[in-house]
Amino acid sequence: MSRLDRLVRSVGPRMDEAEVLIASVLGHRPDGRGHLALVATDRRLLLVTEGFARTMVDELSYAGITSFSLTDDPSGTVVEVVAREARWRLERIEASPEARVALALIERRCLRPDGSLVPPRRQPPRRVRVLLPEVELVERGPS
Repeated sequence: MSRLDRLVRSVGPRMDEAEVLIASVLGHRPDGRGHLALVATDRRLLLVTEGFARTMVDELSYAGITSFSLTDDPSGTVVEVVAREARWRLERIEASPEARVALALIERRCLRPDGSLVPPRRQPPRRVRVLLPEVELVERGPS
């Protein structure tokens, strides 16, 4: 089992039954002392930190995310997520096609305030039908 799989599995017990996993990527901590996994679900964004004794999981709601940036670096991609209550940074994310697709999905999810993948459909204007009260017509004779 890969390191990313192991970190993503540690999120399982924290997820609701109806929550859906969208994408995940593996990176390194900025201080170089371990690995991080960024995991996107349909409801929130999770940061899984691998530690010596235990694995820690932090979470952000999509509505709280104010910025999501991707930067290409010679050692790999750098992701920075800024929210009202936290700032996350993952470095040295592998530059593979799978990681690129996962990062694109995560970015798209984070940049929508409600966390939806699809932009809201614009509803066409509804036709309004005005109903007038029934009026009895009276025929008038010649005046």
